[in-house]
Amino acid sequence: MPGFLLTLAEVTLTMSAVILLLLALGPILARRYKIRWRYWAWLAVAVRLLIPVNFSLPNAPVVLTPPDTGPILSAPQPQDRGGTDVSPTVSHFLPSSAPSASPLPSQSISVDGGTASSPPIPQASPGSTAPPPTVSPAPDSAPAPLRLTLGQALFLLWLAVAAVLILWQLAVHWRFRRYLRRWAEPVADQAALALLEAQKARLGLKASVSLAVCTGVDSPMLAGLFRPVILLPRAPEAGSSDELSLVLLHELCHRRRRDILYKALLFAAAACHWFNPLVWVMVRQGGRDMELCCDDDVSALLTAQEREHYARTILNAIPRTKR
Repeated sequence: MPGFLLTLAEVTLTMSAVILLLLALGPILARRYKIRWRYWAWLAVAVRLLIPVNFSLPNAPVVLTPPDTGPILSAPQPQDRGGTDVSPTVSHFLPSSAPSASPLPSQSISVDGGTASSPPIPQASPGSTAPPPTVSPAPDSAPAPLRLTLGQALFLLWLAVAAVLILWQLAVHWRFRRYLRRWAEPVADQAALALLEAQKARLGLKASVSLAVCTGVDSPMLAGLFRPVILLPRAPEAGSSDELSLVLLHELCHRRRRDILYKALLFAAAACHWFNPLVWVMVRQGGRDMELCCDDDVSALLTAQEREHYARTILNAIPRTKR
């Protein structure tokens, strides 16, 4: 356990330096390169954070060694005069299986010229065995109290917080899916469904993606990793085919890029390194770069006039509370 925590600390310290470097170079490199390079850089950092293994390097940037601490609880061992440890042994006198010696005759002791015979010593018969000496049972000792080392306590704390974060995220996802099963309604408009199929063909996407309307959704979004669905805040209206077409193209780009899995990996890295605030900064910046990369992919498929319309459509789709 302490070794795992030390490896985790070494990984998070090394990746913290990488995160700071990416944040510092972002504005500088954005003038010459697209934001796509940082999108993949965040993914590489997240994957490295999820692998708590030290790769052997001749000169590692960060190396931590555990402190040489003695045991928390030790029991004294008996020692003999020579200084070597001697474990106490209990010897029991067991009856011998060999036949006992013949009983000794009574002896005569002379006292003042007379003789007095001493009483005979009782001897065991050849066929009988003497019972072992009875030993009174020792009183039951109380169990030793449970004691944790500092490394074990820190490991349990890390594990508890990481488990709470992951379970909380799963609970939020389960609650959202339950909300969609109750309030989401599939789009029945054939024109909207035709636009969806046309944009899928435009992207070369063969995966099955459904289209639904949900009143509790503020802006169009893609939900579901295995059964993706595009959620619209309101039903498609007549005459808004151009705007709907751009919205569907944007969400389908997210599906082709597997951005839901991308965000899940970033959050998993943050859950494992919840104690590092730079990892949470990486998650937030990675989400922003993901949206910018998706916009770049959509813009590459549009004309100059369509790009202006796309920019207005994206701004209108953002909830007013987030502006």
